Formats: sequence, structure tokens, C-alpha cells
Amino acid sequence: MDTGGLTIDLTGRVAVVTGGSRGIGRATAEWLARAGARVVLSYRARAAEAEAVAATIAAAGGQARAVAADVRDPAAVVALFDTAVAWGGGVDIVVANAGVWPAEPMPLASMPADQWRITLDTNLVGALQTAQEATADALAGEARRAIEASIPLGRVATAEDVAGPIVFLCSPLARHITGAVLSVNGGGVLCG
Repeated sequence: MDTGGLTIDLTGRVAVVTGGSRGIGRATAEWLARAGARVVLSYRARAAEAEAVAATIAAAGGQARAVAADVRDPAAVVALFDTAVAWGGGVDIVVANAGVWPAEPMPLASMPADQWRITLDTNLVGALQTAQEATADALAGEARRAIEASIPLGRVATAEDVAGPIVFLCSPLARHITGAVLSVNGGGVLCG
């Protein structure tokens, strides 16, 4: 597959990207595939767009599968991860990208309560349910034990642990990151 100049190698890894039919989710799914990951991308209502993303990835030599899953529905999230595990053998990467916002700019103060509820249920609750399923059910056996043993990582970062993220931030992959704090702390502090 054409890597587009990427030197990050995710070969052999399986990624789940929610909201993968367009925008940031589409770009993330395509870049993950270019780096070698097998990608399961979810969509709520844009089946044709999601299938087009999967086809684009396949045409470039990657592997992808589009799966209908409304992240507001816990059963749909479970089914999404079940599909990813059955198709890819496990889940190594999770990008909780699904999100909504009104099509027309709207001040938060004038947003109707029902629109706010949809926004919260998708953007916040959906991300939580995705993270819960990824950590509780999608990973099993040795991979799960390894992750549980590494939270927090249980060691002080080496110089190489810190150098990698610095090089990433200096690379074209980080071209739209400015003024951000990247916590390279092995999970000791979960903020940033």
C-alpha cells in the first residue's frame, strides 16, 4: 500500500474508528490504513460514504470494513467491537471520533434541549461507551493482561520514550498541532 511518505508502521494492528465515514474519521481511517493497520470504521447513517472509505482503502492496498453502529446505543457498540474482533482477531487501536454538532452555527445558549441531548449522547456518552467496550470486552487473553499490567506503565520514561513524541510533534504528521501539551507519563497522570 502507498504509505504517502509515512514512516509509522502499524502493520498487523487492528483499528476501530467511530464516525469514520467523513471528515476527521475518514482521514484517520485512511492514514491508519496507509500505516498498515486493518481498519474497522463505523457510521451511523452514511452507509454509502463509509463503504466508499473502505473501498478507497482497499483500492490503495489496505484492508478496511465499514460497520453500522450508532455509538449512542450500547448494544451497537458491543456489536461493533464483536465484528472487529471476529474480522481482525482483536483490537489494538481505538479512535472514538463519532460526533455531532448542528449543521448551522448555533450559540450554545440557544441550542434546543433535544439537540443538546443528542450532542451529549453522541459526543460524550458514545465516546465513554466506546472506551468502556474497548477496554472491557474487545481485548482478551494475553493482550488484555499486558494492557492491565501497564496502567500505569509502572516505570519512569526513558529518554527514547520522550524522544519519539518529540520527533512526531516536529514531523508533518503534527502540522496542525499548536500550543498543545502532550503528557508522556506512562499513564501516571491522565490529563493533558
